[in-house]
Amino acid sequence: MSVQTLKEWPASLRFWSEFASQRTPVVLDAGLVMDFARLTAWSDEYLREKAGAAKLLIERRSASTDSFGKGQKVSMSFGDFCKRLQGSDDLLYLSSQQLRTARNGNPDCLGPPLDYLTADIPLQPQITGHLLPQQINMWMGLAKDGASSGLHHDYHDNLYILLRGRKRFRLFPPDHAHLMYTHGNVAQIYPNGRIVYEGQGNVAEDGADEDEVDRWQRKQDAEQRLAAAEEALAEGAQGAAQDLEAAEAQLDALLDSHLRPARPTKRAKHDHVHEQDEQTVIPGHDEDDEEDEDEDELASGSEFGGLADDFQDDYQGSDDDSDAGAGAPPSNAGQNDAHDALDPAPCNFSRVDLSMPAKQLAKQFPNFPGLKAATEVELKAGQMLYLPAGWFHEVTSFSDGPAQTHLALNYWFQPPDNLDASPAGFASPYRSAFWRSLWEGRNNGKDALHNIGRRNTKHDGRKAARTWQPTRPYESAQLGL
Repeated sequence: MSVQTLKEWPASLRFWSEFASQRTPVVLDAGLVMDFARLTAWSDEYLREKAGAAKLLIERRSASTDSFGKGQKVSMSFGDFCKRLQGSDDLLYLSSQQLRTARNGNPDCLGPPLDYLTADIPLQPQITGHLLPQQINMWMGLAKDGASSGLHHDYHDNLYILLRGRKRFRLFPPDHAHLMYTHGNVAQIYPNGRIVYEGQGNVAEDGADEDEVDRWQRKQDAEQRLAAAEEALAEGAQGAAQDLEAAEAQLDALLDSHLRPARPTKRAKHDHVHEQDEQTVIPGHDEDDEEDEDEDELASGSEFGGLADDFQDDYQGSDDDSDAGAGAPPSNAGQNDAHDALDPAPCNFSRVDLSMPAKQLAKQFPNFPGLKAATEVELKAGQMLYLPAGWFHEVTSFSDGPAQTHLALNYWFQPPDNLDASPAGFASPYRSAFWRSLWEGRNNGKDALHNIGRRNTKHDGRKAARTWQPTRPYESAQLGL
């Protein structure tokens, strides 16, 4: 197959009906227009001026011939990182950063340095319609000879916006998952391409945990009962006081049953298969750091605070632009039957090394369809690639010129499970209201992007006691780890 390239910016309904609902990749070659126009200002000077003070954890490799994604990170400011790249340092790489967590436990949509650049970034791009963002990331590095991400798939729909450099994507559809020699054992491939692995739990087609959705729905029902009882009491209905007391007790009991045990220590978390080191917690940058840190400390004791860390941990090493997969253990001849539980590579990464000679590749991975089966996409600066969840891809990054960086912005969206191509499907791409409810919780405030990390920080104790928070990792890429 070939990937269609659109020279004109499509209406969001067309984007949905022809591509998102059909789970079909597409290249957008209409330039950085519409709500992406401000990205054209992202020169090194501009980025340093706006976000130079941002505190980051930067991936570091030991040599230009080595790979990223091995867990080695250094702390530095974004300004210093940009200076190192301008000095032709190709040993450093900016990948996704730790997300902050508000007091109510909801994780932010973006971390540093993007939280300094919120005026330039649309929270929900017009073209993607009603798809709900899960995270927004910046990827930046220097690759003189090309740097590979390793073959893997994502758990979310991806809108990949290339601002500098060149990218080569090699694509395989989700229904090839059983041929990809993934580190995890494939348990299910949903019609929308969402892949679930053994041990990841009861995952729905839209990526939500079905048990969590059930708890959320019961909470919604209890709140509706409470609202009806309060209304009846206001109207003086007979027995309303008793109904209100019963409704409050039901809701309180439901929320109490969701309380999560104390968050495990970082040392305990290291016992998991794929976790970050303890340097991954990034302090905020605004004037009220002390207040924000207090909020984060409170959040870390909540169900959602620790879960946001779990979610972020799982995403490190599974991005679309770094050498994250290159640091995985050597490929082996078996499919996955003897998959080692101590394998540090994420489930969604393939053991196949596409740089191997064709004969060796065929011998070591006899079921792999080979490079001839791949769909290749060359992405240039100013172009975008929409890639639905579950599509396997290897991304090779190239810098243009001796000291030119490659720079990209990407959005991950919750994968839709209502694939009706009509306007009705466009308006409601998710069968459940679960993600919409969480999205509204994540972005409750005067302005979602301009109040990063400061949502729902002032509410009375009664409301705080009734704040619902998931008991499993929020959208974790590695459910069950």
